[in-house]
Amino acid sequence: MDDLIAQALAAGATLVSSARSRPWGGYSGCFADPDGYRWDIVYNPGFRIDDDDGVVHLGAAG
Repeated sequence: MDDLIAQALAAGATLVSSARSRPWGGYSGCFADPDGYRWDIVYNPGFRIDDDDGVVHLGAAG
């Protein structure tokens, strides 16, 4: 997460909010690209992505 934001800043982005731990258990931050579009970079430990079809699920495997 921190590396991705650092790469974006090195490429000309502007920091909107530093990456930090969130109350819901994840980690996220935000930057604006040179055109002003905002990008939220988020890690959510509650997401599960199926290897076979890429479907995203909330919560643990069941």
